[in-house]
Amino acid sequence: MKILKYPNPILLEKAKPVEDFGPSLFALVQNLTHAIRNVEWGNPVGMAAPQIGDSRRVFIAEGDVYVNPEIQLSNQQDHAIEGCYSLEENKDYPVWRAQSVWIKYQDIKGEWHEKKLSGFQARVVQQEFDHLEGKSCASESQEVSPQQ
Repeated sequence: MKILKYPNPILLEKAKPVEDFGPSLFALVQNLTHAIRNVEWGNPVGMAAPQIGDSRRVFIAEGDVYVNPEIQLSNQQDHAIEGCYSLEENKDYPVWRAQSVWIKYQDIKGEWHEKKLSGFQARVVQQEFDHLEGKSCASESQEVSPQQ
């Protein structure tokens, strides 16, 4: 499974909602899992469908599958270094992210769930969600705090 690189047009557009929770969604999740397991560098903890050429609102973050996710960000932010498989290999980007998020999402059967994530889990979910919005950590990269 080839991982697309910016500026591939699929990575720049907002992904479309999943409406069919059948075999094609299951195949997409298998392809995402395969892509994560076969990266050759970094710490593979997440992958979004657009990164493998499928413009549906699906991502995997730390082994969990999120379909049609909606997130609410906390006001408190922190700064960390991130990388991305759709950007330059082994390049790091300084990014401000919310310290916690509420995420509402569907599973592969179409059932809705909600949970609060914080710390590293919240950061991973935000990065993968950005891919569904046509953004990357490079576009979110900032050298100064957004509160300044």
